[in-house]
Amino acid sequence: MVLGLAIGAAGALVVLLLLSLGGKKSPPPAASPQAKNARPPSYTEQDSLAPSPSRAAKAPKRKEPTLEEKVAFLSSTLERVRKLHPSLKERIRSLLEEARRKGNPEAARKLLDRWVALDPLDEEAHKLRGDVLYTGPFRRKLPGGTWAWPYDAKTGRKEKIWITKEEARAQEKDPLYKNALLAVRTARQIDGAQGGHKKYWTWCFFDDDVAPRPFIVFSQSKTPSFAKDRAKAVVRVLAALRRSMLADYYEPMHKVHGSKEFLIPIYVFGGEKVYNEFRKRSTIKGLPDPSMAAGFFSFDPTLKPVGWLFVWSENPESSFFQDVISHEGTHLLHYQYGKRTSAFDRSDGTTTWF
Repeated sequence: MVLGLAIGAAGALVVLLLLSLGGKKSPPPAASPQAKNARPPSYTEQDSLAPSPSRAAKAPKRKEPTLEEKVAFLSSTLERVRKLHPSLKERIRSLLEEARRKGNPEAARKLLDRWVALDPLDEEAHKLRGDVLYTGPFRRKLPGGTWAWPYDAKTGRKEKIWITKEEARAQEKDPLYKNALLAVRTARQIDGAQGGHKKYWTWCFFDDDVAPRPFIVFSQSKTPSFAKDRAKAVVRVLAALRRSMLADYYEPMHKVHGSKEFLIPIYVFGGEKVYNEFRKRSTIKGLPDPSMAAGFFSFDPTLKPVGWLFVWSENPESSFFQDVISHEGTHLLHYQYGKRTSAFDRSDGTTTWF
């Protein structure tokens, strides 16, 4: 048998040698006139020549991995990423150094932006990019899209929120942001008027998903979710009022104030009982008895920036509460956007427009 295979192989080799040494190949047969004029099959004809689905071999069904297999795969992937992370950071540092040596800050910035996007909590990436810690009192949006409270040792909130130098500079120049900080100091003074007896507001919302500009809301609640709901209920009514007012009176307001934006501070108590306790202890004058009102507008000059709305309710969704916000909010908005009667004075909130 071995001998037969050897002979067969030798024969094949001889044939190949003869062909390669110039053996003339016979010319291909001439095409018939019919073949010359033949056209390629159309798509339909080609489809008809393809095997039917019923005859085609069926692909084997892929088995769905079990939960244990999915967890095991993801765990191994995370472990590989964990081991790779230090070497990636070393490579990033090396590229940053190269970009600086070659005088290419755009490349370095692009790399740092990508690093921060992939790992928003990496302090080294933020510091290398020149970012600064946000130290304001307001919630800010994290790169992932969620809102967080900034780091504050006094309150125990420990989220470190980084902002770029450009954002920090824009914030410093923003007059509305400055007024919001002023309102925070005023709110703390309002609590201090009780001799430090109690902190009445516990959550503050400004320029976020709860209280968009130009509203700032100080809301009292044991839970942040209820504080948010209460703040949203107030802002929803006031925002609708403001939109209506800007639509109807844009021209005269723009003529008087230009594009200036006024902060609208709102202080929301948890209920009538809490407000009454606050009223009795407060040194602020003119606070109404809760038996006569469920909210009030104040243009007391000691409250900076001047023009505040105070409301209280156990149920912020009640129609009565929303009517109160609508009524008192009209006074507040008219005060903020009313025509100045002198260089230092404005309307007292009398609703001549509405």
